[in-house]
Amino acid sequence: MGQISQMLDLTPRAITGIMVGLEKQDYIARRKDQKDHRITWVQLSTRGRTFLKVAKPEASKAFTSLFDVLTKKEQIELVRIIEKLTDHMKSQIDEE
Repeated sequence: MGQISQMLDLTPRAITGIMVGLEKQDYIARRKDQKDHRITWVQLSTRGRTFLKVAKPEASKAFTSLFDVLTKKEQIELVRIIEKLTDHMKSQIDEE
């Protein structure tokens, strides 16, 4: 869970809550490592893999059509602005 929380920049507690919800809906399966009980392994269930096969192309299509209205230059500028805002929000959180 620690690696996932670092990758997504969320607290381990938040990740655990998300994982509990995904497990209840049968999208993932969690299991403790047999040798090191501090480690929890997470894998997609059959339902989770099926969902991703369907959802990924649809999400990609929707995302692409959303940004088609912007020129390439505008898309680059939007990414720059979002990165700047993200960095600012992270610095605000670090100060707290």
